[in-house]
Amino acid sequence: MAGLTWIKLHLNPFASVSKFEDVSPADRRQYVLDSLEHSRRREWVWVVVVAGVGFLTDAYNIFSINLVMPMIGHIYYPDKGTVPHEYAVAINIATLGGSILGQLGFGLAGDWLGRRKAYGLELIITVAAALGSAMASTGVNGSMSLIGWLVFWRLIMGIGIGADYPLSAVLCSEMAPTRLRGRMLTAVFMCQPLGQLLATLVPLVAVYAARGSLPHDAKDCLHDCQKTLDVIWRLILGLGAVPAAASLWFRLTIIESPRYTVDIVRDDHQAAVDVDRYFYSGDHFSSISRESFQQDHEDEIHTEELNNPVFPLSVVDSDEIPQPPQASWADIKEYCTLVATSLTWLSLDLAFYGLGMNDYTTLEKIWANNQIEPQLYQSLLANAWQSLLIVSLGAILGNLITLVSINRLGRRTIQINGFFWLFVLFLVIGTSYRKLMDSQRSSVLVVLYILTQVFFNFGPNATTYIIAAEVFPTRYRCTAHGISAAFGKFGAVLSQCILGWITGSIQDDKTYLLVFSAFMLIGLVLTVYWIPRSRDKNGQTLTLEELALGRAAVKTD
Repeated sequence: MAGLTWIKLHLNPFASVSKFEDVSPADRRQYVLDSLEHSRRREWVWVVVVAGVGFLTDAYNIFSINLVMPMIGHIYYPDKGTVPHEYAVAINIATLGGSILGQLGFGLAGDWLGRRKAYGLELIITVAAALGSAMASTGVNGSMSLIGWLVFWRLIMGIGIGADYPLSAVLCSEMAPTRLRGRMLTAVFMCQPLGQLLATLVPLVAVYAARGSLPHDAKDCLHDCQKTLDVIWRLILGLGAVPAAASLWFRLTIIESPRYTVDIVRDDHQAAVDVDRYFYSGDHFSSISRESFQQDHEDEIHTEELNNPVFPLSVVDSDEIPQPPQASWADIKEYCTLVATSLTWLSLDLAFYGLGMNDYTTLEKIWANNQIEPQLYQSLLANAWQSLLIVSLGAILGNLITLVSINRLGRRTIQINGFFWLFVLFLVIGTSYRKLMDSQRSSVLVVLYILTQVFFNFGPNATTYIIAAEVFPTRYRCTAHGISAAFGKFGAVLSQCILGWITGSIQDDKTYLLVFSAFMLIGLVLTVYWIPRSRDKNGQTLTLEELALGRAAVKTD
């Protein structure tokens, strides 16, 4: 198992250190890149698992609060049965604001200090914040503010969640074989809808298990009922620390990105040692590659070297090995790549969060069309069930389509397709919402909302995450991804403010969604003109080194 290999590396850090001392720097670099390209399945799968578990934790913690808020409303605001809207918005904005800080701060740290030195710290923050949120209290006789503590801990949690975006994406991208890089990044990102699914299943199971303690009428939810709900919501938030704690050791002991060690630290010897101890197996190269090497350098290869478990190193003259491009901010400014990845992500998240799927009241309005007031148990169960059907399953389906098609269609094509259909869907929902609700055709709205989740994830929600992890040079890949993601969360903050301010028919009829459709059109145009292609004219995925050259690498596409 790859995880056990990492443990062995830390127990015996000096193994095979001297193997590459007499090898030229160019040969070491070539060895590193070849090892990454020919990594075994268990090695790249383990990278996906370690990065994905953390991303699943992030998604669980982001979305679980939405199903907890109705319970907090019944306990601490029994008169209305709901948390005041401005408090709910404050909690969401605190999480998103913390994410911006984490994305920017840890993005910079990932480039300045190294991916490995920053990796794992975000999970420590997330574990502490999850436990802190679960223990938030009003104190004795209201001596403290529950909402105040939740806002504080959600801000801290947001920092941990935001930090995971650039670190996990870039590490996965830099340690992935070129042929699998798109699918690996998609698999990591797919842990977000899986985390959403888990965030709905846990409340669903907990509420069902406690059904005997929940009265029919919410007004009858007194001492025992409130105690039961209090245990449930604290359990839901506290469980967010479990997967993070489980994967913490593997993140803290992960090897440094070999590309970072070679290109930025300029320690090709250490990078070669790292990949030799972790990535190498005796069957990395095909027999064709080995025979070609033997034919060109027959007089230099001895019989014992043919049986040596370490595959032959390149003997090409170091001057012939292309060196990594020297990164410059002028490169980004010239090609507008950072502007494009940032603004497309902002356009996406503005609409993604503006759709209101992170607000349980939106789901209630869609499903409860002209129905009688549900009982307390039914209401809590329905919140989880509705989120499961509309948000989680639609998102998982969209990500599965992306996983299957990303190599065939390409990142850019999927993003253009997603933005286009989201533009159409937002127009349809924004113009027909009131008419469908008045005519008791809310089932049509349910289908439309599910389709938006499908095209968010078979579209820009996945590809903005992937593209930003690929198109920048190693020197500032983490920083650029963090900046791009931070712009996305800034868009999410704007949408939360918009939803908190608008009132009347604009809010009730969802006509504000027409504004978000315009942002989908903006994202589409930005993608067409400014997002670089990730494949060459033959449809082959470009390496990170080729993408780092800028648009010159893809002019033939």
